[in-house]
Amino acid sequence: MSDTKEIAAPTSIDTDFRTQLKRYQGGEISGDEFKTVRLSLGLYSQRQAGRFMIRTKLPSGAIPPGAFHKLADFVERYSGHPAHITTRQDIQLYDVTEEDLADALDLLADAGITTRGAGGNTIRNITVCDLAALCKEEVFNVRPVAQAVSGWFIEKSISRGLPRKFKITFSGCDLDCGGGFTEDIGAIARLNEKGEKGFKVLIGGGQGGAPKLARTLEDFVPFDKIHITIFAVLNVFNRHGARINRNRARIKFMIDRLGFDRIRDLYKEEREALDDMSSKGFSDLDLTPISDGGSLLVKVPVGDLDSVRLRAIADLLDETDGVAARTTKTGDLLFTGIRKEDETNLSEKLNDIGLRSIAPAFRSCVYSCSGSTTCNEGITNSKGLARRLEPLIENNKINGSHLTIGVDGCPNSCARHHTADIGLQGSAKKVDGRFVPHYQIYIGGISKGPNPALAVPVVKVPAKRAVEALERVVSLVKENHNEGENVHDVVKRLGSDWFGRELYKYTTLPSFNNSRDAYLDWDSDTEFNLEDVGPGECAGAALEIIDGLFESARRDLITAQNLIEQGDAESAVKSAHVSAVQSAKALLVTYGLEPITDEETFRDFNNKVITRGFVAETWRAILVSVEDKLASLAYDIEFLIERHEGFMEECLAAYTRINAQTNVEEKEERAHEATMQKLDLTGVKCPFNYIKVKLALEEADSKTRMEVILDDGQPVKNVPQSLRNDGHTIVSMVELPNHQRLMVVEKA
Repeated sequence: MSDTKEIAAPTSIDTDFRTQLKRYQGGEISGDEFKTVRLSLGLYSQRQAGRFMIRTKLPSGAIPPGAFHKLADFVERYSGHPAHITTRQDIQLYDVTEEDLADALDLLADAGITTRGAGGNTIRNITVCDLAALCKEEVFNVRPVAQAVSGWFIEKSISRGLPRKFKITFSGCDLDCGGGFTEDIGAIARLNEKGEKGFKVLIGGGQGGAPKLARTLEDFVPFDKIHITIFAVLNVFNRHGARINRNRARIKFMIDRLGFDRIRDLYKEEREALDDMSSKGFSDLDLTPISDGGSLLVKVPVGDLDSVRLRAIADLLDETDGVAARTTKTGDLLFTGIRKEDETNLSEKLNDIGLRSIAPAFRSCVYSCSGSTTCNEGITNSKGLARRLEPLIENNKINGSHLTIGVDGCPNSCARHHTADIGLQGSAKKVDGRFVPHYQIYIGGISKGPNPALAVPVVKVPAKRAVEALERVVSLVKENHNEGENVHDVVKRLGSDWFGRELYKYTTLPSFNNSRDAYLDWDSDTEFNLEDVGPGECAGAALEIIDGLFESARRDLITAQNLIEQGDAESAVKSAHVSAVQSAKALLVTYGLEPITDEETFRDFNNKVITRGFVAETWRAILVSVEDKLASLAYDIEFLIERHEGFMEECLAAYTRINAQTNVEEKEERAHEATMQKLDLTGVKCPFNYIKVKLALEEADSKTRMEVILDDGQPVKNVPQSLRNDGHTIVSMVELPNHQRLMVVEKA
């Protein structure tokens, strides 16, 4: 099989984006509404005002033929910042102005590259193990399956409007080099007792601030049924996943909340309902490994390629027929299909542009996220540190095993610091009254094999001391390992406290007056601060929640209709009832409410929506328990479903009216107050704390100042930045006891 013959990545983009951009620029839609549009297309605001990052979607890392020329054009025309290969096998492009966004997307589409689903609450780029189709250990080539799954879901509505982003990876054997144990779904290739190809399916893994290893959902799923299994899991996630608290909305938290056994039962119900789903486009996939030509792994320093290198690579590939390119999870490039007579020339010319090429194999490597150079959530300059660490691991091995170092600029773990041999997580710490960039050092992660493990935290060191600290970590492991031990084994035997004591001397700094540079971040000559750190996407998050709930309600109604056709009236009523609950919850988000039970949802909906005239009183009949609705099955079932469809349409219309009259929040209750000077939001989660401040400010006169009490952590990061985005001024922020902050905001 040739790499170039595999299924091409989808090339279509959201053709409505240009229209939506014009509507936003013309004032027809709000910035919040436009934000939901751009996020679904992988367009993220950078910490640099007025600039955007565009994240592409490259299933299994496949780069379309001829795309390097277009990527070079992109960087020269719209960016100037190097393109960045991410740890999810896609490419991110930076510094694009709002005026250039639509043209930039068109250029990528011309290159055969899409961004649909690259951001927001969608199925993100589907990845594979880096050496898929090349590795001698693989059971079969999983790349065609990953690409087929990506193409199949990109057109399905369920892939959008999920409770939270959803990550999928495919691995070719039990070594699980794709990292399925830390994905929402991991599919690991295997053969059953009949020799048939399929996957073991894992669910519920994740990294980030609450890392978790996935558990086995299915021991074997035929390869041509894997999309159906994923569809069933998504249905469970969509129906039962939390949407309100984004920090607890990933599938791993749903499993914690409901229990794995309950999730498995729900999955089986969904899977049985999908038995008749077609396998067209999957059954005839060619899963043989690549047999044409040789391969080269091209090391890309910190994953960055400027326009000069992009252009040079494009020219090289033009000169060498049949060569295919893909990205890797280490931020590198892999070329396949190279004729033997071209290998030396290709390698030498890559070396001329500063890119070292080696035979594809597992190698020691440092990989990094984009960090504070562009990312809104980046605390530290992770790429700056990663550049200094690369020489450290060049020839270092432990018992013949190569070392991996993952460098993250914040707790989100895009560079997978939890499963690296050595991981670093960017943070900030006050030293002598000043914020100083720091890294929490983690040691002993295992990302491959049937027994993965999470690294353990040992010590937090200043950014400028991280290099010498890691040099000591490597020395300690090499000096103290026994025969056959890896880094994880050494840490497990000696303990994290032992490493902490050995590394404690690297936690201190000299005085600021004597060593100002030690208090700065890498590649920076300005004093470190956290003023521009934080996503500031609260408003967009709220609209995503609302849109996702309405989309879920619509799908539940479609399911109800299908169940009627199958003669299952009871299940149809239950599905329609869930639709009504989702529609009601969508409207309650606009009031900053997050009811849990159906009873609470209908009660709040009656009090906040129906009594205020946004939805007619005649719809109260919908607000009854599912048991009451089942008792009505003696009546016309199709009429019952039609009523639920009408209720969703009424809620959508009401949302339009509420969105135009955004000062509905507790207007009557506050009408008697002369001023709105104080707002206590302790215990209120994001994005509802932001919604409550926004609504209160809309009631106030221009230049009114309001005192707002927020919990420390995410509220303090997100709410002020979102209010700044709305044009308001944050006058001050004062620390209070009990992990709270007093914010003074002035209305624009």
